[in-house]
Amino acid sequence: MGGRLVSVSLLVLVVGSVVAGSVLASRTVRAERVDGVDAATTGTVDIERDSVFIRVDVAENGTAQWRIEYRTRLDDPNITAAFEHLQRDIRSNRTAYSRSFFDGIRVTIAAAENATGREMAGTNFGVESEVRRLPRTYGVVVYRFTWHGFAAVTGDRIRVGDALSGFFLDRNERMLVSWPSGYELAEVRPPADARRKDAVVWRGPVDFGPREPRMEMARSTGFARHRLGIALVLVALTTVVGGFWGLYRRRGTTPLQAVRRLASDDGPTDDPDPELLSNEERVVDVLERRGGRAKQQAVVEELGWTEAKTSQVVTRLREDGTIESFRLGRENVLSLADDGD
Repeated sequence: MGGRLVSVSLLVLVVGSVVAGSVLASRTVRAERVDGVDAATTGTVDIERDSVFIRVDVAENGTAQWRIEYRTRLDDPNITAAFEHLQRDIRSNRTAYSRSFFDGIRVTIAAAENATGREMAGTNFGVESEVRRLPRTYGVVVYRFTWHGFAAVTGDRIRVGDALSGFFLDRNERMLVSWPSGYELAEVRPPADARRKDAVVWRGPVDFGPREPRMEMARSTGFARHRLGIALVLVALTTVVGGFWGLYRRRGTTPLQAVRRLASDDGPTDDPDPELLSNEERVVDVLERRGGRAKQQAVVEELGWTEAKTSQVVTRLREDGTIESFRLGRENVLSLADDGD
């Protein structure tokens, strides 16, 4: 509707109720006395609410995070000054600017609890204001709260709608409802105006019918397969690592040899991808392919390393007992340490 007038210093957005008192009617707004101060004595300027954006993020347990934004275009110096005054007042006394609104929310939640028979509660109430460029400049007042028990959860299904039966959106009002990761939208009624990967959006004006808006989300079969795949991979890795560690501890085998011996039990295996090996493993691989012994210069040439880099890697291997080295004339010869077989 976009044109309801609200006193700047006394912005109180009142929640109305329709259809058995369980509906959040965002279009019902009026100015009230707050803490004994009357709007007529403040000398403030009235501002118009140009649009409303409602965001409802539904969690897997049925709890929903609500965020209701009231936006006013700041395209007039008087309106801009009035909104700045409003911001200061909200910061100085947030309770005064949210009491009536959140009292209405509590009444709405209680009515929905009675209508659905599902335990509900409202917590984490808060109000804030900011100036935002969308790209036009808007003054935004944001009310947020947590609605526990908002959605019905049964097995792998999440159902939204029974707490908002008969809800309506006016012109210039939008509502986005999102669902948690790992779920897919199975049903939405009435059809949404926009569809995102994990949310739907309705744009007013729209009058939802009984038990609408209705959404049903089912756990994604792809998500279930993904989790099963991860579990199987972890089991396989545990088995391989366990066998590798057993060989390493029992035989004193080098890491690369242990992997190859595990694989050899099931038949021949391709050489490991050099890009997946550490520097130490690449040196050991060269030695194994050369019968367990090679000149250090041959390692330099095969791996394309500098002599300095090769010397550093060889030193680490020698210090941890993986290889041995000795001089043969002017050449340094490397050999795999005796594995005790």
